[in-house]
Amino acid sequence: MRFFIGLFLLLFFFSYPVFAQHGSVVDSLQELLIKTKVDTTRVNLLSELAFELGYNDNARGVDSVRKALALAREIGFEKGIYAAQGLLGRLLFERGDLDSAMVFYNLVLPYFEKRNKKSALRNLYKNIGLVHQERQSFDNAFNYYQKALSIAQELADFRSIGNAHNDLGSLVISRGFKSKGNQADSANYLEYFNDAKPYYSKAIEFYEQAGYERGIALAYGNLAIIASELKQFRTSLEYSRKALAYFEKMNYDFYKTIAYNRIAQTYQHMGQYNDAITEANKALEIAKRMDSKLDQRDAYVRLSEANEKLGNYKTALEYHKLFSDTHLLIVDEQSQKNIDELEAAYQTRKKEEEIAKLNMEKALQKQELRNQQILSIASILGMVLIGTLCLVLYFSMRRKTRTNRLLNEQKEEIQTQNELLEQKNRLIREQNSRISGQNDKLRALNEEQKNLIAVVAHDLNSPLNKITGLAQILELSGKMNREQLSVKEKIDEVLESGRTLISKLTSLLSLENDNFERTYEKLEINAFLYQMVQEHNTYAVNKNIQLCFEGLLEELEVDIDKEHFARIVDNLLSNAIKFSPGGSQVDLKVNTDDGYFSVVVTDQGPGISKADQSRLFRKFQRLSAQPTAGETSTGLGLSIVKNLVDGMEGRIRVQSEEGQGTSFIVSFPISRN
Repeated sequence: MRFFIGLFLLLFFFSYPVFAQHGSVVDSLQELLIKTKVDTTRVNLLSELAFELGYNDNARGVDSVRKALALAREIGFEKGIYAAQGLLGRLLFERGDLDSAMVFYNLVLPYFEKRNKKSALRNLYKNIGLVHQERQSFDNAFNYYQKALSIAQELADFRSIGNAHNDLGSLVISRGFKSKGNQADSANYLEYFNDAKPYYSKAIEFYEQAGYERGIALAYGNLAIIASELKQFRTSLEYSRKALAYFEKMNYDFYKTIAYNRIAQTYQHMGQYNDAITEANKALEIAKRMDSKLDQRDAYVRLSEANEKLGNYKTALEYHKLFSDTHLLIVDEQSQKNIDELEAAYQTRKKEEEIAKLNMEKALQKQELRNQQILSIASILGMVLIGTLCLVLYFSMRRKTRTNRLLNEQKEEIQTQNELLEQKNRLIREQNSRISGQNDKLRALNEEQKNLIAVVAHDLNSPLNKITGLAQILELSGKMNREQLSVKEKIDEVLESGRTLISKLTSLLSLENDNFERTYEKLEINAFLYQMVQEHNTYAVNKNIQLCFEGLLEELEVDIDKEHFARIVDNLLSNAIKFSPGGSQVDLKVNTDDGYFSVVVTDQGPGISKADQSRLFRKFQRLSAQPTAGETSTGLGLSIVKNLVDGMEGRIRVQSEEGQGTSFIVSFPISRN
């Protein structure tokens, strides 16, 4: 997910110049610096260089902005000081140091608010919003993004208006990912991704008016992420290609390698593993040229997984080893960078303390000289002036003592903070290690569960076949009486139930392993669904349930896998009848909207509680509602439906309240072209 977290949420923090070729900008700025003397122009050039370096080399960017800050302080360039502090906050944010970034933003904010610098405030509000978003303080982030949008609209700045919409869309996506990890809300998390799409469409509209190609590319990248989360992989691929075209045009290697990795991952989801390998190799080539360990690591993951799917296990293992080695190297390098940064910060504070101390000593020297002059005059003026001199000396010494005490307290505080930082880093490393171990255990348990299901499904066939043979022998042994016929019917029911369970177990295992094939064909939806209703009508009549069908007013052909679609509708209709009381009604409706067709199955049964809805699509789930005529329920049907719908890039949702019945809605694209 670096494509999302590391790239598209971090859209430009300060309004420095942007050129078509990133490399040429850096070279031009470095040439200008060689020719520029020590003045305000040099401060601005160092800040601009830091901004451009931030895209590919954060460490050099931080070094450049620190030079700008030191020079601005040396020559007393107030505006340059605050601009450099704000830029330093942005670079520290990119590094993941949120606390330090917020410190610099809070230093800068009063300066620009007092002078009502709207352009600077717009960017600063955006940056503070990003910090709150990373901390998952979404309400605070929304408020700051709205402030940035208001200023951009007031300035009629189309590019900044586009940035504000992009940020609001990213905020909605962040809420979605948090919801995805929250069990209580995981069933509805996809709604957040649908809600984010209009923001990015608006962003592209304003970027196009501003001629801002980089913004357009980043917005398309965000749309690709949304489509991927919604299982719309072809749409995701289309958006990623559009973003890549802009990055190639602008020659931004940093963005290109992330885009290639995203495209490779999308091809993996689509089962096109050779295409995934091709795209991952492109990403790897650029990452090696840039010496970007993070992007190399991501490419190795894609190559390892794709080769494993193709059965190239030796090659997959080699790439996995490269991934592991690169990951360890990244961790070591990051640790060293953190140490170097802490050391640099300590040296800076130490230097500032030394300067303050020297200034104090100079002041004391001047005071002592003045005291000597007073002493010379006092010898003439007499005892009165001598008394005055004693008072001056007393207060001078008292001030010096108080100053030294404050300096010592500051040193102790700095040392304490350094120790706290080291403790926090150690705790973070320990937590990461525990989380990694827990993930390994979860993967092993999941694999063990799948193997157990496969063994059970296979081993159940043998006893069922034997029972079937014995039942046939019983039937051939002669005419049976009523009691024997009743027993025979019960045996047949048990056998049918067992075979249904084995079939569902096998289907679910195949779906979870992504081993089922999809064959899309043209299907007239009204006729097909009418036939499905007729097939279930006997079951409904036997339970005194009225089964109704409401089709489209006109014929409609859709692209769908007929077999899998039939299984979905069969499961939903069977469940609706199974859980409905006698004398009730079950409705099947079909409608269309925005390139999708939807099938809605509604019953008048007992409804589904909120607690049951959160685990509705998990396998082996027995809910509080029970079949109304003693029918059996394996707890697998809805899990199979969910896997089939996801596999055909569709959507499923449920609307239900206890005592009010239930509606299941499944939606699919009308056309697959």
